Amino acid sequence: MLSKIIRQSIYGIENRFVKTRAVATIWISLILIGLSTFLCIFCMLYKVYDVAIVNIIIISVSFIVIHLCRIQKSRKAIYLMLFTILPMVFIAVHFAYRDLRFTDTENFFFLIMVVGVFLLDGKSEKIFTSVTILCFIYFKYLKATLLPDSYNSPPLLLLVNSIAVIIISYIVMILLKRLLESIIIKLNKANEDKNRLINIIAHDVRGPINNFEALLDAFLKGYITHDELVEHSENIKVQIIPIRNTIDDLLYWSLNQLKGLKCKPESINLNFELNNLLNQLKYDLTKKNISVIKKLDTNTAFIDPNHFKIIFRNVLHNCVKYSPENTTIKIEANESEKGIKVKVSDQGRGMSEEQIDNIMNQEVSFKTTGTKGEKGKGIGLTFCIHLLKLNNGEIEISSAINKGTVFNVNLPKS
Repeated sequence: MLSKIIRQSIYGIENRFVKTRAVATIWISLILIGLSTFLCIFCMLYKVYDVAIVNIIIISVSFIVIHLCRIQKSRKAIYLMLFTILPMVFIAVHFAYRDLRFTDTENFFFLIMVVGVFLLDGKSEKIFTSVTILCFIYFKYLKATLLPDSYNSPPLLLLVNSIAVIIISYIVMILLKRLLESIIIKLNKANEDKNRLINIIAHDVRGPINNFEALLDAFLKGYITHDELVEHSENIKVQIIPIRNTIDDLLYWSLNQLKGLKCKPESINLNFELNNLLNQLKYDLTKKNISVIKKLDTNTAFIDPNHFKIIFRNVLHNCVKYSPENTTIKIEANESEKGIKVKVSDQGRGMSEEQIDNIMNQEVSFKTTGTKGEKGKGIGLTFCIHLLKLNNGEIEISSAINKGTVFNVNLPKS
């Protein structure tokens, strides 16, 4: 049950720090529930009903916090925990002065305030929590000056406080360690991907440029005629188009990594946009003698036009690249419960479950070649998932080895 709640709370969240805060909030809430329940029972046995009520409130709020995390509203959950539970600390301190048997119960709540600093990322929230901690320390100073020297805390409450300190400190340390390790792994992988990406792009760009340079040199020296120059230029142009598309994808991808990618959705004409993309692939389609069948029951969708072009250019390019000669690519569009469903299917080599998982987990792969040796850059479909999320869409991939692949792209309605 707990693992299910945690999975629901972090599903679809890419930011590692946000994930860690959500998990930490759930664990702290669970510990609060357990210890507050114990203290509530303990208070009821000693007939200290006011402190028992405080613990009941804390238990109730903790359950609400867990529910908010489960529905992916962890920020609201954190605010609720801090701005509702922390005032309870001072109420508990006030009650503690009235009943000396419970003066050490606030030690546990003080620990929660310290942990709150780790849960927050905004400057104002940290200031709030820090001020609260300083005020609490002042209360502790007052208590030390007002209570008689003969006062001794109940051993059981001291044990509860000690256990709370150990458990929460241990959990926070583990979470922070995992966060740091995941960041290091992610940075190392990003650096490796960047180096490999630069090598691949440099190699691909150098080829057409060298060819064009050699062609111009031959023409200027009179080795070839004007007609031969035009003929060979057409072949070079065909090589340059996919490179230009790749560079466009890289620019959008880099903007996304820098969190500067903007989404401006509008109503688009599916038939018009798809025809433009197919025209760009006309050379490859003709070369492989691949036919395209379109069946569009609906013709509009609500998405950023530039994002649509990148998404379906990559999907269609993958279908063409991995399809053998004399096969068919089908494009269908219809309305569904989720919006507009665009289905693109091919009769290509297909993908394994592992390959599909890598794509859906947005892992970049560079070891892909088409049926004619076409090179893959490894960022296409991975980046499409980013763009679809920005446009409130999603993609589903089903495939079987040597039986083809089906891409189901769900887009918002206009």
